[in-house]
Amino acid sequence: MKSIHLQPIFLGFLFTALSVSVLGQSTHSSRPPAQAADTFNSYCAVCHGPDGTGSSTGKALNAPNLRSAAVQKQSNAALVRFIREGKEPMPPFKGQLTDEQIAEAAAYVHWLGRHKARQ
Repeated sequence: MKSIHLQPIFLGFLFTALSVSVLGQSTHSSRPPAQAADTFNSYCAVCHGPDGTGSSTGKALNAPNLRSAAVQKQSNAALVRFIREGKEPMPPFKGQLTDEQIAEAAAYVHWLGRHKARQ
């Protein structure tokens, strides 16, 4: 009766599992793309605060907390539309930002929702 050597099979399986785990983590970066953060900080943080929870100016204007469930459930397309066209009291940014910057800002809003605010 031949004996089956499970060690090579187990090591191959373990290597594959670890590779998938490491590669999977790289797609969920804890850092946003630098350009998206720059756009957000330059145009959005004035009212929404650097962490999306709202600055004193934004709170006085009733700007939404971008980390809230109500904002986070919005699709990227809806956020792009809000940023491009504005939504009272927020002004439209279609003349100030490129379509690419608007899309990055929308994605950044969702990134904020997946990461804890700094305390």
